[in-house]
Amino acid sequence: MEWVQTHVRELVIALIVLAAIVAGIWLYRNSQESKELQAERTLFDAERSVMSGNLALAASDLQKVTTRFENTTAGVQAAMLLAQVQFEQKKYAEGIQALERAEDESAAEPFRASIHALMAAGYEDQGKFREAAQAYREASEETDFEAEKDLYLAHAARAYQAAGDKNSALQLWTQLAEDENSSVAGEARIRVGELTAAG
Repeated sequence: MEWVQTHVRELVIALIVLAAIVAGIWLYRNSQESKELQAERTLFDAERSVMSGNLALAASDLQKVTTRFENTTAGVQAAMLLAQVQFEQKKYAEGIQALERAEDESAAEPFRASIHALMAAGYEDQGKFREAAQAYREASEETDFEAEKDLYLAHAARAYQAAGDKNSALQLWTQLAEDENSSVAGEARIRVGELTAAG
């Protein structure tokens, strides 16, 4: 008790600091929740532009969401939708650039596999099959679902084949064919047979 009486000033300061920290945390969380909510509303409005078919307006609206609400879930989703809109307009570099920016954000964590798969699709549309294969492999590494991993690896193998890299394709198809539980094992065995016979 005597210690408390002699250190009243220090205790009061410590309590004030603690209260300020708690208030700061509460304000930050409240601000983040408000930002996420506003981002979702803005994304919804931008999605209406996409649905209307006005791709130029949709791209502009989605770009605003990605810039204004960077590092939010809605901001990442807007970047993915923006990439699709850009790809539809044959603006592949811009679409991939939007995905690369979004991928670096911490809010992108649950979307990383999808982001890489979209990049791969953009590369495929340009005929850049090696880059597509690499992006599909990265998508496979990012997902937690075995069936999805196998599908992405099958896409990568097809992209390697389209690029003329039969060895990389055969390696992936062989890996997939050996897994009896794989959803693409049947196709993988057929592809291994085709590539081996062709070789």
